[in-house]
Amino acid sequence: MKTVIEASPVSEGSPAGSQRTPTPAIWSWLLAAVMLAAVFITTNFPLVSGKQAAIWDAQTFFAPAFTLIADHARAGRIVLWNPWQSGGSPDYAEPELGNLSPIQMAIGVLAGGTEAGFRAYYLFFWLGGGIGMLLLARQLRASAWMGFVVALAFVFCGFYTSHAEHTSSIYSFSFLPWIVWRFDVAVTAKRLMAAAQAGALWGLSALGGYPQLTISLRALCSCGPLGAGIFLPRTIWNRQHKKTYRWISVSKYRCLYCSLL
Repeated sequence: MKTVIEASPVSEGSPAGSQRTPTPAIWSWLLAAVMLAAVFITTNFPLVSGKQAAIWDAQTFFAPAFTLIADHARAGRIVLWNPWQSGGSPDYAEPELGNLSPIQMAIGVLAGGTEAGFRAYYLFFWLGGGIGMLLLARQLRASAWMGFVVALAFVFCGFYTSHAEHTSSIYSFSFLPWIVWRFDVAVTAKRLMAAAQAGALWGLSALGGYPQLTISLRALCSCGPLGAGIFLPRTIWNRQHKKTYRWISVSKYRCLYCSLL
């Protein structure tokens, strides 16, 4: 007598017993991004509406610099020399002003050298840091609501709120989750293109960010793989990530090369 054994089908390409979590649906992450933007805009509505302006250095130093950069960008020029400050100043040599930032010049062309344009540029990067954190959370297989909570905590963390006057610091810090996201993809998926993208983002962060933070970002990129090597169980590390460690070095050099370009 034959015995029929019923077995559940195993998806093709996935080993039996795999505990890999499927990628969350994209719509839930889009909803998380919309909710994040809604909370951010509501909280900063006086600044968004123009009833209030950025204070201290943002108002007296970075906003006038944005106006000059935007006016030059609309004229198809790059600011090299500023004759209206300090008896003449080589502004192109000051990285935190963003004279060579394609993103700042693009916003300047669209919004013009106005105070409203500066606020749009200022808030765009601040919110962009939270969006980058959502992408990083999705890459790390977190749920959408967990990503939303983490991104919300990120955009209102102490660094952002205490450095709100320092536009260049916000610019640099907002690139952190984007760089770590692409670097993690490069390491886990072994993609040189992702490493190149991480390097390009790092280089872009230097074209309008605070130099000290630009240097620190490269060190922070190594914290994820280093932490995995320290805190993951040794059996998991040996089985899944031992060969990846060599890829980390390859990705870091590719990242550095593309940032220099």
